[in-house]
Amino acid sequence: MSDRQPYDDEALATLRPRAKALLRKRMRGLRAALPPEALRRRSEAVCARVMALDAWRDARTVALFIANEHEVQLDGLLDDARSRGVTVAIPAVREGERSMRFGAHVLDGRTIPLRCSDFGVMEPDDDAPVIDPATLDLIVVPALVVDALGHRLGYGRAHYDNTLPLATRALRVAVAFDFQLIAEVPAEPHDVPTQVVVTDARTLWVSGSTASEGS
Repeated sequence: MSDRQPYDDEALATLRPRAKALLRKRMRGLRAALPPEALRRRSEAVCARVMALDAWRDARTVALFIANEHEVQLDGLLDDARSRGVTVAIPAVREGERSMRFGAHVLDGRTIPLRCSDFGVMEPDDDAPVIDPATLDLIVVPALVVDALGHRLGYGRAHYDNTLPLATRALRVAVAFDFQLIAEVPAEPHDVPTQVVVTDARTLWVSGSTASEGS
């Protein structure tokens, strides 16, 4: 039997972006077909699992995202953080910038209004207090597709991949619905994996963490 691989490194480098594009298209369709009530129930289950993490309960500064209509809704996490006096940062993206900045949404007991960005996403205004990513204790990351090793697909702009290395002490938690979890994401060298994957059905720890699936 030949030891030759069916694809060399150059071929794989070409195939991965194509595979990512197909996965994104398929998962967008599946997620858009989720009925609103099912999305609400599944989102509540995801939030409950995140809130069960010791790292969430111990965190004093967290980063969340404001979900679009088809993503995991994080209202439960925002409400819990606000009730406990936790600082909540929300990412903001500016045209032409490769990384995100984090603006305060909940700070010192007050809620700072958000605005609709050019991308149609709710985010902090330019005059919101800036939160240094190095001060984040936990960052919740959206995922269109995710695997058990923490590799994820977003929307292809790499803003999280460029920003996560700046959050040097934060636990990186990817959230998704369980049908968005696949066997293997076609990861590339620049992709930054998360350390925990939380769906409505399971909590998966990766990168040598000690908790087990289903906790």
